[in-house]
Amino acid sequence: MESQWLTLIERVGRGETEAFEQLLQQLRPQADDPGFLLQLARSSEPVLRRAALVLSEGHVDDELLQYLATLVEDHDKAVRLHLAHVLQQHAWWPLDLAVARLLADSDGEVRLAAIRAAQYRPVLVPALLERLRSEDSWRARQEIARVLGLMDSPGLVPALLAALASDDDPDVQLECAASLENHLRGLGGYPPDQPLPRFPLLREAHARVSHFRPGLCPRLAAWLEERVTHDVDVEGLQTFGTLLTLEAREKTLPRAYHFDDAVQALRQVLTSPGIRAAVVLGDVGAGKTALIHELTCRLASPPEEAWYVLRVLPSEFLAETMYSGEWETKLKKLIQAIRQPRRVILYVPNLEELATVGMSSKTDSNVATALAPFIEKGDIAIVGESTTEAFRSGLGAIRSLRRLFHPIQVPTLSLSEVRSVLRAVAGEVGVDLPERVQERMLDLADFSVAGCVQPGRAVGLLRRVIATMPDRSTPLTERHVLTTISVSTGIPVDFLDEAVPLDRSKVRHFFESRVMGQPEAVDAVVDLVTL
Repeated sequence: MESQWLTLIERVGRGETEAFEQLLQQLRPQADDPGFLLQLARSSEPVLRRAALVLSEGHVDDELLQYLATLVEDHDKAVRLHLAHVLQQHAWWPLDLAVARLLADSDGEVRLAAIRAAQYRPVLVPALLERLRSEDSWRARQEIARVLGLMDSPGLVPALLAALASDDDPDVQLECAASLENHLRGLGGYPPDQPLPRFPLLREAHARVSHFRPGLCPRLAAWLEERVTHDVDVEGLQTFGTLLTLEAREKTLPRAYHFDDAVQALRQVLTSPGIRAAVVLGDVGAGKTALIHELTCRLASPPEEAWYVLRVLPSEFLAETMYSGEWETKLKKLIQAIRQPRRVILYVPNLEELATVGMSSKTDSNVATALAPFIEKGDIAIVGESTTEAFRSGLGAIRSLRRLFHPIQVPTLSLSEVRSVLRAVAGEVGVDLPERVQERMLDLADFSVAGCVQPGRAVGLLRRVIATMPDRSTPLTERHVLTTISVSTGIPVDFLDEAVPLDRSKVRHFFESRVMGQPEAVDAVVDLVTL
């Protein structure tokens, strides 16, 4: 090594910055030779390794570049820092992996330079996003947010929103917002091919942007305001009850058949301007719940225009409330989550009970009267179900509440329509329902399902039978039906099967094991059963 070089290296070691420039001048005449630069890069002197990086400008020699990439592990911070600066100036060098490794360097200054070097390397977007989540230095996170704002990728918008809502540093939040503003301006809005972040994240981002100086990020502020005003907090709604829309999208919500006119009438009431309240009336089993389920399925798509149906049982309005006034606070939160312009329908089974929920010996206040002003102003959409008599004697007995609810009567189906419904229900799950078995099921349902009218009587039995079938690829048989009835009634299957002759001794044993000390009664029943 020439003595002049040694002298300059010693001066650089003493902190004389101009000595490094002089050393470069000494070395530059040989800088066109990749072999010479390799020799410098392999030197034991950190100063010469730094010089090799600076003098490699414009070189494309593969061996040289690959060796320079190994300097990411150099023990000298200044060498790694120079490498990051050189990689920033030479974005066309195929050394993305080296930049990625520098992004995770132990030194904050090196990481900061590597972040800037990654700006023109789109392949490093995932690495930058990972550093944005895990980086300890607020300054590095701020720089990542700035760099991401300059990169061209619609997928960065959700990630920057997440960082805006989750990062604790105000400067990082501000930089994330500025980058988001830049992307929204360039894209003309939120990228349609990107999923929207979860509502809690949007709400937090909105809260933070609202504290910025007015006019700082107008596009972002307006977009977030629209989202928190219109979007539905799916996770939040599930804390109040059951979100049937999710079941509809998973194809697990039972459908209804031959109710098209009633479904359309109900949809018209609940989604049109004005008072949006309805009560579905009908006997037990008539199909009130099925009608609402069918409406839910039809409103569940397409996702961008979907209505959400939230089922809240009367008892759930009081769930997890212990003290006076707690249910009112919970109800206010529910109203805020479902009120217009959010597309949410509140569904209350046994609507007639709502007029007594919340009442106590000290107050007549109840959930129905608390909801009434919001129903009357059209702020919320609500649908309930009830039998005609129960509604008349319950909530419907209060005129001021009854007038708010538009009655939807469940139509009575003919026997041929009930048969059609049974075939459709079996077809939903690909089960073959022979006509003979269908007729037998209708007969058995009449005596085995008490207090329920058609089609619910037969459909309910069919769904229970299907649920117990071990192999749905085979046709449904009468034996399947009898087995289901046997489980619910406790009567042996052979006693129900007309194809199996009754054995008086088995019948007598069955009743004697259940009726003790009354032989005459047992004799009478055995005679009746085996007649």
